[in-house]
Amino acid sequence: MAKIVVVTGTPGAGKTTVIRNSKKAGSYKIVSVGGLMEEIGVERKYVHDRDEIRKLKNEQISELRKEAFHKISSLDGNVIVDTHASVARRRRYIPGFPFEALEHMKGIIGLIYIDSSAEEIIARRGRDLTRERELESREEINDQRTINLSMLSYYASYLNIPLYIIENKEGNMDGTLSNFAEDLKELFGDVNEQ
Repeated sequence: MAKIVVVTGTPGAGKTTVIRNSKKAGSYKIVSVGGLMEEIGVERKYVHDRDEIRKLKNEQISELRKEAFHKISSLDGNVIVDTHASVARRRRYIPGFPFEALEHMKGIIGLIYIDSSAEEIIARRGRDLTRERELESREEINDQRTINLSMLSYYASYLNIPLYIIENKEGNMDGTLSNFAEDLKELFGDVNEQ
């Protein structure tokens, strides 16, 4: 059975960048829930790209997420799951991995939340031309950050697993990556010993 670490962050905080730039990234399987949901959604003709997923009905999102988590649950070894604690669209927040998803994903050993200030998130979103993101105010982004941490705190308590928070400050990627590596080593153990 897989040992799973779920890595989340508010869109624009740099979660995927941190995962991809991790020096030991090759030592883990990295799975993007959004990427899996996009593949399944395109195949079922629900969406054309990942950014359309958040515009689907709750039932369709739940269906795609359930199938993605089912695929993840069949993996072995050390797995990093790149996902969101919540998905926001206007005033609506959908849990990124609700309890039904936790039933499909056994083996979660820890949660890591990559965080940045609202100002840094706004700046990064503005530079990312590969994604279609809604324009959100500083207050809306801070609401997302609060909701995300609330959900993650609850999941950590429910699953009796640790929650790590890593601040990804602009211009300090080396420090962020160092903290990420330390947390993964604590959770997975030294991958060089495996």
